[in-house]
Amino acid sequence: MPSVDLPVACPHCGGAPGKSHIDVQTRQSVSGSFFDFLAMRLRYRVTTVKVPGICANCARSLEVKRYVADMLTVLPILVLGGAGILMESKVMTGLFLFYLLYLARNLNYNWADVMVYAGPFSESMEPYAVDEAGTMRLPVDALHCVVRIGILPVLFVSLGLLSASGLIGRSVSRDADQTAAEPPVPRTTVEMTREESHAAVRDMLLSPVVFAVPLDPATFAALPDATRDQAINNLKPGSVRPVLLMESRKMGGKMVKILTVWLPGTTPPSRTSCMDMTGRQLIEAFLAADGGMLVFERPDGRLAMGTYDARQTIKELSAVRAAPFRIYRTP
Repeated sequence: MPSVDLPVACPHCGGAPGKSHIDVQTRQSVSGSFFDFLAMRLRYRVTTVKVPGICANCARSLEVKRYVADMLTVLPILVLGGAGILMESKVMTGLFLFYLLYLARNLNYNWADVMVYAGPFSESMEPYAVDEAGTMRLPVDALHCVVRIGILPVLFVSLGLLSASGLIGRSVSRDADQTAAEPPVPRTTVEMTREESHAAVRDMLLSPVVFAVPLDPATFAALPDATRDQAINNLKPGSVRPVLLMESRKMGGKMVKILTVWLPGTTPPSRTSCMDMTGRQLIEAFLAADGGMLVFERPDGRLAMGTYDARQTIKELSAVRAAPFRIYRTP
């Protein structure tokens, strides 16, 4: 490595010379063509000159600034990686990977070195540049490269913990949203599996039980004045087109229409317009209205059925004889 004679003054501040030195590196591109640049086949001719005589104050200031540059060099890994995890952003994740590639090629001299210390030293070290056609650099030594590499595992562990906390946070938030959005957990007297719950709902639908199904108030209002607020027996199908009263709630990130019906032994809320339906009438009306969940209020608790199970169950309800419609409003 070429060196210069011991100067009579510190090359940077002009004070008394010291025992420290600084490496001045001149780098000139020798890549063959533009296609080499595109293919990342970049080649450089690098010449390093050791400049002695750096005074103790300048050497100490330079060392501190280089440690600051060490920290700044790897900081974008935490920022971009954390943003990619928490924001679930593909752009941030792409920038994170791009920066890792950039750092692999520029570990000993990069934007942080230029910003923190290279600017103040560049002008004073310029006379020691070997080739005016090249670019002058003040790279760090092997110790600082080791420090920068050593910080990386700490950052990756931090990203792992951040990812875990983000997943836990999203899970808790999703559970909270579902708790607020979904109907209360079934209050059955005996705990049931999904298969047992489906079987219980199927048995109810196949039985002669009549369900009280809530209607949109407009359906009840469409009845003649003389028949309002009283039971209507044997109403001809088609004379009133029932519109189910369903509640839209957010479940699993999407809006779901929920229909709640009441079995004998339970009472709908006061002043609720209802229609009595058999199991098949109920399922047909539920599917025709694009319902997402069917909730059954029973004396001993609550059961639910999804759209898929409703489509499967209706195949078994074809033999159930339809009952006459009955529309009424609860007291």
